Amino acid sequence: MHIANKMKKLIALSTSLVYLAPLLVMAQDAPNTGINSVGDVKGLLCNIFGWVFTFFVIIAIFFVLYAGFKYLTAGGEEEKVHEANRTLIYAVVAIVVALLARSVPLIIANFVGGGGASGVSGC
Repeated sequence: MHIANKMKKLIALSTSLVYLAPLLVMAQDAPNTGINSVGDVKGLLCNIFGWVFTFFVIIAIFFVLYAGFKYLTAGGEEEKVHEANRTLIYAVVAIVVALLARSVPLIIANFVGGGGASGVSGC
């Protein structure tokens, strides 16, 4: 019986929080994105891929540092050295993904613009 009362109070509290959440965060209308032309879409894509590039470069740096730490603490144990090799491979994959994120806008611009002659360029 005591647990049922706690559950009722918990449900009432969570329901009221759901209804009051917009007031708590001072919810506003979504801003106008301002996408009115192809150039605006290109700028948005360049921003997104730029953030993806930065994210994966940071991840790769941490993976390389972590792999180095694993190598140093492996002490010659085969399993730990193998695990450090795998971590280093993950770092290389993160670098490749980052480079792809940086080159995708240029590739799309070349396909859409038909090469560099039309004036469409990457980021």
